[in-house]
Amino acid sequence: MNDARVFEESTMGSDPNNFFSGDQYVLADASYIPKTYVVPVIKKPKNKELCDADKAFNSYIAMMRIKIEHAFGILKARFCSLKRLPIKIRSRKDMNMVNSWIRVCVILHNFLIDQTDDMMTMTMKISWEKREKEEIERISREGVTGTVDDYPAMSLSDENAKLKRIRIKEEILIKNGDGNLLKKSKK
Repeated sequence: MNDARVFEESTMGSDPNNFFSGDQYVLADASYIPKTYVVPVIKKPKNKELCDADKAFNSYIAMMRIKIEHAFGILKARFCSLKRLPIKIRSRKDMNMVNSWIRVCVILHNFLIDQTDDMMTMTMKISWEKREKEEIERISREGVTGTVDDYPAMSLSDENAKLKRIRIKEEILIKNGDGNLLKKSKK
């Protein structure tokens, strides 16, 4: 299953009112359907270019995604069991075991990153920071690629979702936080 479908079928996706209130949302890639609680990157229309502000918004989201993907990579490097959990999910009990397994790995990792003498942590941190910097520089040079044709047909028909994404994009472009590409674009 792809990530968007897993999210839609999860408790969070099927009953968002229990997880999101007011102005809360999740930033997502282009495979997600825009909703008031899901704000995906902006897809490039067929035979048309994105405006500079949309490109900058997408680049910012891509840079945040790099950090998230690297966090998962670091966890998998430290705990190889996370690459292929030795549990077949056949029941709620199996699912709870998988969730507990992942939770314990995260807790142990968080404990270990605070240790100043842990060589594995120091080595991984240097390696992943270098990779992250290289990927962010690539996005800065090349931007984010992909068109509407690269993803399933989706429209932003929910007017509230559309307005929310516009407002979030404007907030991100105005804030110009550390390490992002938004200083280049004010559209």
